[in-house]
Amino acid sequence: MKRILGFLIVVFFIASCCNQKKEVYKIGAILPLSGDVAVYGKNLQNGINLAFDEYILKNPNAKKIELIYEDSKADPKIAVNAFTKLTSINKCNLILGGFSSSEVLSMAPIAERNKVVLISPTASSPKITYAGEYIFRTTPSDNFDGEIMAKFAFKELQLKNVALLYVNNDYGLGISKVFKIKFEELGGNIVAESSFEIGSEDFKTHLLAIKNAKPDGLYIIASSEIGNVLKQKTELAMDFKVFTVGLAENPNVINIAGKGADSVYYSYPAYQIESSDSIVSKFVSDYMEKYGIVPDVLGAYGYDLMNIVFEAIEGNYENSDKIKNALYSIKDFPGVTGNTTFDNNGDISKTAGIKMILDGEFKWYINNFK
Repeated sequence: MKRILGFLIVVFFIASCCNQKKEVYKIGAILPLSGDVAVYGKNLQNGINLAFDEYILKNPNAKKIELIYEDSKADPKIAVNAFTKLTSINKCNLILGGFSSSEVLSMAPIAERNKVVLISPTASSPKITYAGEYIFRTTPSDNFDGEIMAKFAFKELQLKNVALLYVNNDYGLGISKVFKIKFEELGGNIVAESSFEIGSEDFKTHLLAIKNAKPDGLYIIASSEIGNVLKQKTELAMDFKVFTVGLAENPNVINIAGKGADSVYYSYPAYQIESSDSIVSKFVSDYMEKYGIVPDVLGAYGYDLMNIVFEAIEGNYENSDKIKNALYSIKDFPGVTGNTTFDNNGDISKTAGIKMILDGEFKWYINNFK
């Protein structure tokens, strides 16, 4: 009898351990945590971790959740390998990321085929709209950003002849295409187009060709390359208005370009650290207390992403279809980057603004541009 009782206790103990293991819900996150764009990935990670820590603190009795990060280096092939590892080994049915459109478009077919929810905080290619019903993003499509900047260049800056310089990937191709269509529709002309490979450092050949086309404005669509483009433009004494993308809000751009970054305009979500909105002010205060730096928009996007995910997974942990349907049902979710509502394609729209670099600082130019 004692042996039987002892055996039952052991079985019960093993079963309890197994049940405890099952209680841990794992969420994967694929971000560039090293390489040229690591600064963006780490800021996203900061925002995600802040929201994660706050949730755990507020919900001590909630299901145990584990965040598992994988470094993609913003490389689509590495991202796919990370996705495979997280879904097959870690058994994640929900993945945050990737950072770039190319990463997301590489992972999307696998996610769709295996019914894994994939939600990116930053991928903006229009192709993602049709990538599948399990694919979401919390940043607007390039269709939105490209149109906003076309209107700004033509109506606000009163430019008529613009040159395009863009990175040769889904991000650069997507925005440049949308911008070109809208700018020409408004009555403007694209006088030169030039693309470069991601990670390039020498842009003088591209810039000289653009200079010969005599534009009155240059639209730069890039990420870590923006600083070098601006520096070399200044060295070539090219004098025309320059506008670019929100990734220009990076201290490295100013460090590299110096005065060459002055008077450069860029699109930016209507996220303002000076906002009196209680959600924003608390986020800024908590972020600065935790990390000792002012949160940029990527930190804000990471924070909103994690909070939206917590809203969707509540009670739906083991079922990706329920998580997917919960995301589609989210309407006007209040976040630090504005309210979020998903449409039938997993896309969202947000209010945009225009900022500029002036005297080594990032300043608002237009808070709300339509």
